[in-house]
Amino acid sequence: MPLALLAFLSPATVIDGVVYPDFNPILLLTSLAYGLSYCLTTPVFLFLLIVALPNVLPLAYRITAFNALLYGLINMMSWFDPTVWWMGVLHVPLLALSIVALILVQRQAPVA
Repeated sequence: MPLALLAFLSPATVIDGVVYPDFNPILLLTSLAYGLSYCLTTPVFLFLLIVALPNVLPLAYRITAFNALLYGLINMMSWFDPTVWWMGVLHVPLLALSIVALILVQRQAPVA
């Protein structure tokens, strides 16, 4: 839940081309990133799919989680650029929840 909340809040602000953390609570209502970017919206959806796992179509679940894993891995390159390292931190929920989702769907019993 904390990772999904971090993605939903998307606490970031850009000043002179550099991304900084911004934990202002008003971002819950005014964040421009959530809902407009795949990387910050998908962790919330994956969290909801994890909660509802037995009732989720496994193919759709796997496609969403695998696609999220690819985006998460690619966006981890942000850690190496000092101006956007915070974006790398914001992509941790995407990477972590996609790995958890893929492990959980693999452990799920096959539907007959």
